[in-house]
This record gives sequence, C-alpha cells and structure tokens, in this order.
Amino acid sequence: MPREEVSLTRLRDILNAELTKSDPCGRCSFPRAPGPLKRPDSDGCNWSQDLTFRRGRHADATCGEVAERVVADVSRRFNLAAEAFGWGRKRGRESFLTNPGKGLGLED
Repeated sequence: MPREEVSLTRLRDILNAELTKSDPCGRCSFPRAPGPLKRPDSDGCNWSQDLTFRRGRHADATCGEVAERVVADVSRRFNLAAEAFGWGRKRGRESFLTNPGKGLGLED
C-alpha cells in the first residue's frame, strides 16, 4: 500500500492523534515533528522514527510501549511530502532558474 504524503506539521498531528487514542494516561505527546531522512529506510519510510516523547504526569511503562507501536504504525502509512525536504518550492526554484543572478547582485 502506498504511503500518503503529508507535511511535517500534519505528520506530528497524526502521531499525536493516534497516541491519544491508545495512551493509557491521556497526557503523553510528541512535541516536535519528526525529521526527514536523507534516504528512505529499508521499509520505505522517509522520516526519522527517533522522536522526542513527552510523558504525561501519570505515565507508566505502558505509555512508552504504546508510543512505539504508534510510531511503527504511522511510519507504514505516511511519508513526508517533498516540501518537508525543501524540494518542490516551485516559485523560488523557477525564479532561480529563469533569473540565475537575481538576489546576488548580478542583475543587469
């Protein structure tokens, strides 16, 4: 099944929504969006699964286990869109390609 491509912010929101569904204490979260990888991993995921995990006030070991399952599940369903890597910025890229000296003091 192909992965849906989403923005960094949307990926963080998805991770937190999935965590909230299963989190025993209801207060755990992923405060930051995952970082993009230079190359997809062996499973095809293009974002780092090494995330900052904030435990809730009443968290226990189960919360960490749930977080690991959520990350694994979401990594199979979603990838970061090209914009997360700084690619696909058509406007800026086109401007550079059609006006290579623009903004560098090289204009005629």
